[in-house]
Amino acid sequence: MLCTNAGLSLALSLCPCKQQPGGVVGGANTLGQFRNAQKEALGKHVMRPGLGWLPASCFAPYWTPRTFGKQGVFPLATYMRIYKKGGIVDSKGMGTVQKGMPHKCYHGKTGRVYNVTQHAVGIVVNKQVKGKILAKRINVRIEHIKHSKSRDSFLKHMKENDQKKKEAKEKGTWVQLKRQPAPPREAHFVRTNGKEPELLEPIPYEFMA
Repeated sequence: MLCTNAGLSLALSLCPCKQQPGGVVGGANTLGQFRNAQKEALGKHVMRPGLGWLPASCFAPYWTPRTFGKQGVFPLATYMRIYKKGGIVDSKGMGTVQKGMPHKCYHGKTGRVYNVTQHAVGIVVNKQVKGKILAKRINVRIEHIKHSKSRDSFLKHMKENDQKKKEAKEKGTWVQLKRQPAPPREAHFVRTNGKEPELLEPIPYEFMA
């Protein structure tokens, strides 16, 4: 075990292998003391924390989780998507690529493309600053964005309305284009099949001394 694997200076100060050549811990008692010092300093987590930019920053919780089975290398179809000015995209940081990440406040935001470059796009997104909502322009690499599906249901509804208007015009009738909430149940009879209805009521309260 090398001393360089220790995460904190407290554990290193108690490690006697600093005087030994090669930095190797010798006896079992010495190793046990060293591990106990690590546990006291780090709690249950004995593993040394990462020292890179991504794991050692507050951005890590936003980038690391990905869909089950989607970890690792991303598909090359990511680079085949076509982005145009005026398109709506979603920004979602991906930890596989560290370059061109959006800030954590823009993670999961939907914006409109205003500029397209070779490896990235410019997006206009809304950011809430106290009581204001500001339109911010950010540059994000294409690995961290994807086409938004927020307008799919709206476009589908408009297409259905056009078809309804066309059919109503041919028949000369009126059609309701607005989506209506689910109506209540219509009036109907309930058959008892010869059984008398029962009155359900709460049991009267009785004081138990």
